[in-house]
Amino acid sequence: MEAKIKVIAIRVAVIMFFVMSMIGTSANVHPTTACKRAFAGAAIIYIAIQILGRVFTSIIIQRLAQEKTQDKFGNEEDNESQTQF
Repeated sequence: MEAKIKVIAIRVAVIMFFVMSMIGTSANVHPTTACKRAFAGAAIIYIAIQILGRVFTSIIIQRLAQEKTQDKFGNEEDNESQTQF
């Protein structure tokens, strides 16, 4: 799963690099400055996607594991509420 997140992060970062560099050059910023800013922005986007991807993956895996254990052993909350009556 981490390989897929890395591929997605790279693709988005490359696309955003070109988008940000085009915006910078169209705003009459020197091309070197525009590329430096676009590179910094792309690096931040890459890191953010890596972190968010891992967080979402861990949340999804944790939720699926929780559902599997509830299916296997039954819902403990339902069993407790039935024994109280």
